[in-house]
Amino acid sequence: FKLIEKIRLTLFACILYPAGLAVLMLVGASIRTMPHFPTLWYGFWVTEIGIPAMLVATLHVLMHKQPRIVRIRMSKIVPSEKESAAEQKFHKHATLLFLVGMFITSYDAVDSSQYPRIWNWIGFTAMALSYAFLTWVFLANKFAARVVYVQPGEHLLITTGPYAIVRHPMYMSMIPCFCGFPLCIGSFWGVIPMVMIMIMLAF
Repeated sequence: FKLIEKIRLTLFACILYPAGLAVLMLVGASIRTMPHFPTLWYGFWVTEIGIPAMLVATLHVLMHKQPRIVRIRMSKIVPSEKESAAEQKFHKHATLLFLVGMFITSYDAVDSSQYPRIWNWIGFTAMALSYAFLTWVFLANKFAARVVYVQPGEHLLITTGPYAIVRHPMYMSMIPCFCGFPLCIGSFWGVIPMVMIMIMLAF
């Protein structure tokens, strides 16, 4: 990666990504506190600072160790037509559930004065472990992708690293992330739709 590319990706992770995250967190919170703008709560800042920091660390490790993975996601070389009808249906429903979960989470978390802060950090730790495990997956398999298809190059069956432990480590790495996300923001109720996404993934 050229320096300008690294700077661009770092700016995305540090500015655009947290901006989008803030919008998602503030929708439900703003509705609950109408007509006033919500006070930015503890879990908001833990999430706004912590997740971009994890993303930057992951990006820089992969840009150095496994640049192909980063380029795949930059160039969008995995067209949606490679997904089966069932996969496309799952991703649509999962996205809807995620947005519902974010609304519930932010609506609940904005009034988190009684929410134990230890749970913010339990959620953050779960996501950090998820990011670390996902990075391990990408380092072990340069062909890792959401959709299974034969890619150009030496596309091999990977049986080492996380693939020696579980058949679909990328999906498994998402479990602590989805469950930890609402906890990090400051809501127990928000865990429910996230768990539903995991159940959908299993079936």
